[in-house]
Amino acid sequence: MREKHGRTAMVLLAAGLFLVLDRIFDPVTLAALTAVALGVYRASVRADGVGYAAMAAGTLFLMVAHWPLLVLLAVAASVFFYARARDWRRSAAGARFGGLVRSLRWERAPFVLSDAQVLSLVGEVRIDLSLAMPERPETTVELEGIVGDVRLIVPDDWRVEVEGFAVFGEFRAPGRRESGLWHRFVWRSPGRPTFDGDSGPVMKLVVRCFVADVEIIRL
Repeated sequence: MREKHGRTAMVLLAAGLFLVLDRIFDPVTLAALTAVALGVYRASVRADGVGYAAMAAGTLFLMVAHWPLLVLLAVAASVFFYARARDWRRSAAGARFGGLVRSLRWERAPFVLSDAQVLSLVGEVRIDLSLAMPERPETTVELEGIVGDVRLIVPDDWRVEVEGFAVFGEFRAPGRRESGLWHRFVWRSPGRPTFDGDSGPVMKLVVRCFVADVEIIRL
C-alpha cells in the first residue's frame, strides 16, 4: 500500500512539474529537455546506447531551437580551449600532441614510452603496453579535450593507475563497467595495492574530457 501511494505521489509530482515547465518553455524545448533527462536517467541505470541516443536527440533539438545559445557556447569553448592551449605550451617538458583532432596510436609496433600530453577538441589514445619500452620507471599520459576515446591494453607485468573525469562518460575494465553524468573514475591494476616502483614499470593515465569513453583490457 505504501509503495502504491509512493508511486502515485511521484506521478502527481511529475505532472505538476510538467505543467510548471510548460508555462516556462515552448513545447519543443520542453520535449528536448525531457529527452535529455530521460537519457541521463537511462545511462545512469543501464550502460547501453539508448540513454546516450536520447541525450543526443534532445541536445540536437535544443541546438535547433536555440541556435544563438549554441553559438555562444561554441565561442566560450573556443576561448577556453585557446587559453588552455597557451598554458599547455608553457608547461613541463614531455611529448605533446595538439590540434583540433588528434590520434595517438602506440599499438602496432614496439615503441619507447615516455610522458605524453594530448590536448585536442577530439582526441583518441590507443596504447598496447605489451609493446612498450618504458623510458623511465614511471610514466604519465594525459588526455584533455571535448571528446576523448581511450583504449589501454595492460599486460600482467605492468602496474597501471587510471583516473579521469567526464561530464558524459563510460568506463570499462575487467569486472567493472560504469557510466553516467558528471562521472569520475579511478582504477588500479588488481592485486597491486602500492605503486612504490619495486615491481615493474608504472603508467598513470589521466583523462579529462567533456565526453569520454575509456576501455582497459588486461592480457
